Amino acid sequence: MVAEGPTNTAPVPSSGSGASSVSGAASVSGAAAASRSAATPVGPAPFTLALVELTWRDAPAAVRAAARAVGDASGRSTVPLHTCARAAWLCSERDATALAAHLRARIGVQAAPGAPAPTVRTGEAALRHLYRVAVGQDSLVEGEADVGLQVRDALEDALDTALGAAPHPATRTLRLLRHEVVRLLREGRLAGFVRPAVGLAEVAAAAVIELDASDVSGADVSVGVVGAGALGRRVVHALERRGLRVRLYNRTAASGALPLDRIGAGADVAISAWIIATSAPSPWFTPPRPVPVVDLGHARQCLTTDTLSLDALLARPGLRLPADRRAAAHAAVEAAVARTDRRLASPTRPEVRR
Repeated sequence: MVAEGPTNTAPVPSSGSGASSVSGAASVSGAAAASRSAATPVGPAPFTLALVELTWRDAPAAVRAAARAVGDASGRSTVPLHTCARAAWLCSERDATALAAHLRARIGVQAAPGAPAPTVRTGEAALRHLYRVAVGQDSLVEGEADVGLQVRDALEDALDTALGAAPHPATRTLRLLRHEVVRLLREGRLAGFVRPAVGLAEVAAAAVIELDASDVSGADVSVGVVGAGALGRRVVHALERRGLRVRLYNRTAASGALPLDRIGAGADVAISAWIIATSAPSPWFTPPRPVPVVDLGHARQCLTTDTLSLDALLARPGLRLPADRRAAAHAAVEAAVARTDRRLASPTRPEVRR
């Protein structure tokens, strides 16, 4: 991942025109912004759109959660665009550099070797990356629809915040981004490069059944899921949709989850397979008896070697889009970037309504 960090000002390369200046400022009050459909003038000065991001590649879930709290409370004019696998903020280029430095200082992010963190993208590179995320091109399972819905919902939340508070320079930009994300998701479903009900949770659930179908199909057995975060809960839902009983465990108190000390204390006797959806920095889990284990950790979580690792899971066929659908996704993203750039560059172009 190429990044522009707070102490590294090398430009972010892209397949378009690079980190160009994207004019997207608008000073519009809440009530007026919600009702206005005529041309909206750009605000007092254009700004260079920027996206600050920490993903599953850069930091474990606990660090991303800490970053969300620190970044959201930073007091800067930033708009949170978080998904379950990333902490991200939309802002101006100036605020992005300050936010990245603030995150480094406050949480001491430990990035993957050779990968600066957090990542800062500006201009068209920021637009392009956001749209690639929305159509699942930056996901472990290409074309998954869940992440696009999360981006859409994050933009909705950001719009609600921007429209309900003091005038925000990103209001007009947020409307355009939401409009394009919704359009991309619709186009992607029709063209086949966005795939509903396809994601890491579904792949893990199917793998458990394939590992030992005879042991996990009875009414008196359960699959144990460790980790009550966003991924763990999606795994639970995927298993339940397949008719399996599930027991959810977590290290800390969490709604609907059993404490870890219940494992090995008799509550797990009927568990015939485990899915580990945690992000500890080193292995820690040992199943109480020999049963299939699917380990979804980016760093290995299970101490036993007889497990299906994340790398092995992702090597299975069908998790990458065919070349023609990947090309269609690329073309759709580039078209969305061009449309957004044109709209933001025109101070008199009609504003997209919510």
